[in-house]
Amino acid sequence: MPANLPPEYYEKERELRKAKTPDEKISILKELLSIMPKHKGTDKLQAELRTKIKKLNKLKEAEKKKRKTLSPYDIPREGAAQVVLIGPPNSGKSLFLSTLTHAHANSAPYPFSTLKPVVGMMAFENIQFQLIDTPPITAEFMDRGITQLLYQADLLLVIGDGSNEKAAEALEEVNKRLKEKNIIIGENKKAILTLNKMDTPGSEKQLQLIKAQYKSLPVIPISIKNQQFNNLARIMFDTLQIIRVYTKTPGSPPNLNKPIIMKKGSRVIDVAEEVHKDFLRMKYARLWNLKGIKGLRVERKYVLEDGDVLEFHI
Repeated sequence: MPANLPPEYYEKERELRKAKTPDEKISILKELLSIMPKHKGTDKLQAELRTKIKKLNKLKEAEKKKRKTLSPYDIPREGAAQVVLIGPPNSGKSLFLSTLTHAHANSAPYPFSTLKPVVGMMAFENIQFQLIDTPPITAEFMDRGITQLLYQADLLLVIGDGSNEKAAEALEEVNKRLKEKNIIIGENKKAILTLNKMDTPGSEKQLQLIKAQYKSLPVIPISIKNQQFNNLARIMFDTLQIIRVYTKTPGSPPNLNKPIIMKKGSRVIDVAEEVHKDFLRMKYARLWNLKGIKGLRVERKYVLEDGDVLEFHI
């Protein structure tokens, strides 16, 4: 017996093919069931639709359980770079995050006020860094879940407490805990050391001790209380070893508000691959830069600098 399905059924089928989420698909499948004539010719099709709904409901439940078991440290990267804030108790990490990103982080004058990661976006010129505050690290405590986040981070910002007469020792305890996880700051992990609360007595002595202890790393004195960050965002940008590249179409200006973030040393062909696979067939590109070059013809292997503008020619 023929199904004799109405035109509305086929329209809904087209919608089903475009649906993305399980909820959208279930909703359309239910509509299909309601539109479909109920007779022997549609029995098999009705059963197929009900089976699809059942499978989608199971998929929804599985996804729900997965979300419940996700670690709070499973944080997708956003912005130009992911920067994780670590340090001993009372170093001012949470206040740092709140001040520079306006994200709400629990800041209090007692240890371990931060119990889970908090995320905020920090502006630097025309890009943003993703900052993640984390629970403090001591000789006795380092949250087990933090390790994977530290591995994937583009940069660690280690914040010390300049008001602590044992600030250098506290930072060394943090460093030891990192080494236990094979995270060697300045070697296999980019890092910046900062000493906060430089407005307090004795902080200068601690700063000199830390500089002597970590000669291969930048050590930046800051005072969050006095809003003194000593070009920290620029130092972060330089330490990350990234550049901003822009593209334009012939006859149009570039959009300088949406840079493509690339690693330092990237070539024209690397940007082409990042933008669209079609540009891999490029014959050449034209370059504009901050040094006054305008429309210079460059080839695939030309190494780019921060602020370069490219126009691809296929």
